[in-house]
Amino acid sequence: MKFSSYIKLFIGELRRRRYSSGFIFLLILLASILIAFSLKDDYKTTALLKYSEEDSNNNLNTASPLGGIVSLGGINLNSGTTDPIDYSIEIIKSRDFLRNLLEFPNIRENLVAADYYDFNKEKIIYKSSIYDEVNDKWVRNQSKFKDIVPGYLEVHKDYYIKNLTLVKNRATGFLSISFNHSSPYFAKEFLDLIINEVNRIVREDDQSNSEKKLNFLMERNSKTLNNEVKQALGQLMENELKKIAYSSTKVDYMLEVIDPPYISDKPVFPNRFLIIILGIFISLISVILNIHISLYTRKEM
Repeated sequence: MKFSSYIKLFIGELRRRRYSSGFIFLLILLASILIAFSLKDDYKTTALLKYSEEDSNNNLNTASPLGGIVSLGGINLNSGTTDPIDYSIEIIKSRDFLRNLLEFPNIRENLVAADYYDFNKEKIIYKSSIYDEVNDKWVRNQSKFKDIVPGYLEVHKDYYIKNLTLVKNRATGFLSISFNHSSPYFAKEFLDLIINEVNRIVREDDQSNSEKKLNFLMERNSKTLNNEVKQALGQLMENELKKIAYSSTKVDYMLEVIDPPYISDKPVFPNRFLIIILGIFISLISVILNIHISLYTRKEM
């Protein structure tokens, strides 16, 4: 059959089946509109960070005759080859880090039980089948693998990692971090909390290590009579004191904010316009296939 003849037959069949074709088109289109507006809004906030380089560098030359004392007792002033941004990413992604975050008020509830954000009431509305906000009580059903109160392992796998995005720019070394949530306000506050906690944890860990090294050096210094060794130990102690002073005063100790988290005014999901356009496309395809199958069946008969 020639294409022109097929087109004439197709148009004729479309006219004959205009009501059924129109019904199919409208049914699928209405379904796509219903789906588009039934989906809950999801908001995304992003921050751009960089490694906060320490300005109190160690001036002791480990290649000098006294430099061998640097490794005394296992002390190594070099931080190794671990990239600070990669290290920060692994901290943020870790289960232990999330367990620390869950100690803060309402974090667990907002991650697991949030349904949507009510802009009129300016509050997060929780899923009543999971969390009873009035009585401040978890009410979801307990199963073999899930307790009534969500554990940190479940929260980490199902609610934290899935909504967290960490991207390192290999050219600049900058870290882009983003988080998705039904509340644009919580997304921003939670990202602020993540950044603050990374800085606090690394700062306290470095302070503790420097204090241990300083105590060790002071003990060795009190036991040695060699002036050259005392001089080297004194330089090492000065270096650790600089580190302690720096960590005690630096707010953005590990990660420095270039572009802070923000409160998004537009949801990133769902894209209702795209869903409706896709619905129109599927409707047209369905009508065309319906007419084509009708013509093909008639030809076979």
